[in-house]
Formats: sequence, structure tokens, C-alpha cells
Amino acid sequence: MMENAGKPIKKKNRKILFQTGAVIILLFALTTFAISNIVTISAFSSLLTSARLEQSGYMKIAFNLMKEYHSLPWLMDYWAENGKNMTFREDTASYTDEISRILARLEKEDADDITLRDIEQLTEEEQELFACACYMAFNDLFVMFGEDYNMKELSLLIPDADSKKMLIIFDNSVQGSDQLLLGETRDIKEMEHENNALASAMMGDANWAVRPPSRDGRFGFGLDFSYGSNENPVIIWSTIRGGQIYDNMIFNEDIREGVIFFLIMIGLLILVYLYVIVIRPLSRVKNCVREYRESKDAEKVAQQLAGIRSRNEIGVFADEFSSLAQEIERYTTEVAALAGEKERVETELGVAARIQADMLPGVFPERREFALYAVMDPAREVGGDFYDFYMIDEDHLALTIADVTGKGVPASLFMAVSKTILKNRTLEGGTPAQILEAANNQICEGNDNSMFVTVWLGILTISTGEMVCANGGHEYPGLRQKGEPFRLVRTKHGLALGVMEDMTYLDEHYQLSPGDSLFVYTDGVTEANRTDGSMFGETRLEQVLAGTKADGTPAMILEEVRSAVDDFVGDAPQFDDLTMLCVVYHGQ
Repeated sequence: MMENAGKPIKKKNRKILFQTGAVIILLFALTTFAISNIVTISAFSSLLTSARLEQSGYMKIAFNLMKEYHSLPWLMDYWAENGKNMTFREDTASYTDEISRILARLEKEDADDITLRDIEQLTEEEQELFACACYMAFNDLFVMFGEDYNMKELSLLIPDADSKKMLIIFDNSVQGSDQLLLGETRDIKEMEHENNALASAMMGDANWAVRPPSRDGRFGFGLDFSYGSNENPVIIWSTIRGGQIYDNMIFNEDIREGVIFFLIMIGLLILVYLYVIVIRPLSRVKNCVREYRESKDAEKVAQQLAGIRSRNEIGVFADEFSSLAQEIERYTTEVAALAGEKERVETELGVAARIQADMLPGVFPERREFALYAVMDPAREVGGDFYDFYMIDEDHLALTIADVTGKGVPASLFMAVSKTILKNRTLEGGTPAQILEAANNQICEGNDNSMFVTVWLGILTISTGEMVCANGGHEYPGLRQKGEPFRLVRTKHGLALGVMEDMTYLDEHYQLSPGDSLFVYTDGVTEANRTDGSMFGETRLEQVLAGTKADGTPAMILEEVRSAVDDFVGDAPQFDDLTMLCVVYHGQ
């Protein structure tokens, strides 16, 4: 057992640094990853907001240029209604001559001077020609804004009859008459998603700290403008791709690398600090523990622990273990001394128990006139109960059972004195009451510890069966007469012996017939208790005695009573000395 005591310690050696270091490294890796992405998202969000503000200004300029056309309301409606049926030329300049003739006829200098009333003077062919020419001019304007102001995807939209769609008027993401998107539509849900793309990238699926916005992501925003009396305003919609923002975030990589390097350095410093403050002092404490386990030299270990100067819990632990080692050494010495003393006391108690057992009659008389049996089971090594029986003369048998207050050695010494006084006084002659009166006065002399003893004393005349007895504070005797069941004879008690001098006691007379039985006992029987505190009691004792066989021997009666007590008590420890005596009278 002792040889294997050190093996688990060796297997667990030097793992705190690795365990703690692994956790710290993992935490710092996750923190670095999260912080770098947060920095990326913050920078991305700031640049996107700045781009939106800048482009919003350009979008206002573009629409103000469009509003210089007095015929803008008519143009917007015409494009919306006839966009899919309009035929465009490849070159905007090809419309110049026709538009110039129309302007000359209307006496206008530029196309933006044409009013709604002027439009009514034009034929359908001229209206279509004017709408196509203006559309191509506006489309060139949008393309120019896209190229000059980095607005790669700029659209002019108006609400469609379908409330879920927006009608595209211009879109500079494509160029050329064969690619014009006039009459096409965009889904409002798609536009709403673009407008919330950054929020989706940051909060969607709770992964904003691990997945920054994509370079291919679209981030849209729009401005509403009214024209004429139209209740449905036109929307200028711009879309910015993530790549445009990332191209302006060259510094982001430098920030990320700096954050990673800074966090790595902090992690390494924490590991070094952990080794110096925790691991190294703990290793020294561990070595001291191992040294003490092997050598049991508390003084040497205390000197080694005194060298640990950690001003934290480890230093306190070292001091406490040093004190513990010295205390264990003192305790071991005391335990060894106590073990020797305990062995001596146990030996002496064993001798005392044998002496006490030898004082009680161990051989029971075998006579045809009566049968007798008794037992005494002390709660400790020695007890205060005793029984006694002896012949006063050829025709008189004395029976005694007593219970000394207390337990252990003091009770056993008082028991020995009381037993001797009672027997000597009984042999001198007299009735049981007279004997108890004399014995009581003798026991009271020098009883400075105020101990006392309860006594039941009886004298049986063998030839006639007459039983004369006296009770000094003892339990009620059990009596079985004339074939009737056992009963407890409840009579007035005298005072226990040793309490007060000059006490008087009463003699009680019983006539025993052949086959009658007498049972006496101490309170260890009736006061035997369970773990719940309930006691065996006189009623249960009377029931057990009543159930014994009428022709049973004294030994059989005592055995049945003891078995009933044991069954009742169960696993509860014996609390008091338990003594019983039984005599069966057979007659001449």
C-alpha cells in the first residue's frame, strides 16, 4: 500500500503550466480572431457610411440636373409606359439634327426648355424621337456620374403598378442601346436586403465576430426625389460592392497584424508570470511534500519551505504545510504514547471485568427443590449490576439483584462494596427489610460521591415455599403462581440504598407452590431502546413473560426475554447493563 502511494503523484507532475497555457492560448486565439474581425467590421462600416454620404451628394446633383428639363414629368411617364416599345439609336449624336429642327420650330434654344405645353404640339413620332434623345442624354449623364464619382451601379427607379417591383428607368451598370434596362424591374425585397446587408453581415446567425462582410457583397441605398405633381417619387438607387470598400482598407491588415502581435506578446508574458508566481513555487512545495512523505523529517521540510517567499496563497500554503508537518510529528508522538496508555487501560479493564465476573456466582445449584439461573451483560467492560444467591442455612435460599447508579469502573467498585455488605448482613440473620435497613446505613457511611444502589432481596424457605422479600427502589418482580401467566407485582418501593440513612423498608410475603416461578431484573431490560428513542417497557416485558412455557426452565425463560429485547432494539447499541435472575420452585 505504501509502495504505491507515490505513483499517482508522479503521473500528475508538471501539468498545471500545460493545462493553463493551453486554455490561455486558446482564449487568446479566439480573442485575437474576434477582435481582428471586429476591427475589420468597424472600419468597413465607417468607410461604407462615408461612401454613402459622399455619393448621396452626387445623387442630389444628378437629379438637380435632370430637373432642369421642364418636361421631366412627361418624360418619366412616357418612359414608364412605352419603355419596352421604344427604339433607340446607337449614337446620341444621331438625334442632333431632328432635335434642332424641333427646337427651331418651337423657338427653344435647348431641349431642357421644352415645356409640357410644347410637348402637346409635337406629333407622336416627334414625341418618341424627343423621348429617345432625352433618354440617351440622361443615360450618358448616369454613366458619367458612375465613372467620375465611382458610382459603378447607379439606377433611376419609379414605383411600378406591381407594389412589389420598382421600374428601372436608367441603370449605368450596362452600356449600349442593346443593353438598356428601360422597362425592366427590380424586386423591392432584394433592394431591402441590400440596404440591410451590413446589419445582416454583422448580426446574421450570431456570427458577426467571425464572418466580416464579403468582398462580393452588395450594399445599396437610395434617395427619394419628387418631380412635378407626381405622387410617386423617383428613387435614385446606388449599389456599392464590398470590394470597393476593401480597396480603401489597406491599413486594415496592418491593424490586424498589430493586434495579433500585441495579444501574442501579452499571452507569453502571462505564461511567464504564471510560471514564476505559481508553477515554480508549487513545484518546490511538491518536492517538500515528497521529501516529508519519504523521510518524515518535519524539521528539514520546515527549513526548505521557509525558503519559499511567495506573497500569495502559495506562500501561505507553504507556511501552513510546514506547521502541519510539525503538528503531525507532535501528534504522532502523542498518539504513540496514548496507544500505549490505552493498551494498559484496556488490559486493566479486562482484568477488572474478569474479577467482576468471578465475583458473581457462575455455578448454579442443581437441587430437586428448585431451579435457578441468572445472567449479567454489562454495557461496558465492567458494569454496576450484580446478582447473588447463596444458602443462608439448609432451608433458606437468599436471592439478590441490584443496580448501581452510573456505569464503568466507579460503578463496578461501588457494586463490589455493596454486594459484600449485603451478603455479610444477610448471613447475620433477620428479615429482608431489616437487612436492607442495616445495609443502607452502612453504605451511606463515607459515600461522599452520593452514589446509590437499587436492591431487590428475597429469602426463600425451601421446605414451605414461603418467599419473603424487600424492595429498595428496584424494578417490580415478575411472579407466576398456580398455573397463571407471569405478572409484574406492582407494590410500594422503598428508597434506594445509599441515598439517606435510617430508612425503613417493608417485607412482602408470597407463597410459592410447586411449579411457581419468580423473575427479577434490572432496568437495562425495560429501558432498552431503539434508535428512535422508544423503550422496551414493562408492558412488553409482561407480555413476553406471559408467553413463556409453564414448564420452561429458568435458562429458557431468560433466553426468551433476552431474544425479545434484542429483536426490539435491532442495531441500536446497548445503553445500560442488563441483568436477569429466575427461580422455579419445585417443592419437597
